[in-house]
Amino acid sequence: DAYQMGTGMGFASATTAGVAALIKAYYPELTGSQIRNLLIENVTPRGDVEVEKNIRLDDGQQTQDLFLFGDLCLSGGILNAYQAILAADKLQN
Repeated sequence: DAYQMGTGMGFASATTAGVAALIKAYYPELTGSQIRNLLIENVTPRGDVEVEKNIRLDDGQQTQDLFLFGDLCLSGGILNAYQAILAADKLQN
């Protein structure tokens, strides 16, 4: 009965696994590699957006720096379940 804001890989991996399971439920004949490619290739692009990221310096101190979103992740975008489902449907038809 409550919602919570969160960030990080824990939330991202759970969301990604959920979308992968959704695709597998509707398209059980797809392989893991095909589903992975669908998730990576069908994102909402954010490659050129700057984001702040905490980093640890060599001396152990933490600071923030700006990075391009595309430099921080393989896909360069945000998971888009709708687009991934549409692409899966095209792949099967």
